[in-house]
Amino acid sequence: MMESAREKTMSFKRHLKWSARFGGYPEEVLLRIAEFCTEMRYETRDELVVKPQYVYLVCRGSKEILFEDRKYSKQSIIE
Repeated sequence: MMESAREKTMSFKRHLKWSARFGGYPEEVLLRIAEFCTEMRYETRDELVVKPQYVYLVCRGSKEILFEDRKYSKQSIIE
């Protein structure tokens, strides 16, 4: 079943609230940020080139950060 736009926004807000970076923000701010969120899905081992002006919130899976061609950190995310 597909989520409606409102349900998806509330889901994004919930993920933001659980995150370390946005957890202390007021509900109104989280809702405003959630309105601009976009869901992206990547296959295992796909590489994502990130842009510094964006915030990336990994909700499920794992991430591996590479810095100057060396492994910097790896973290598993469980929803």
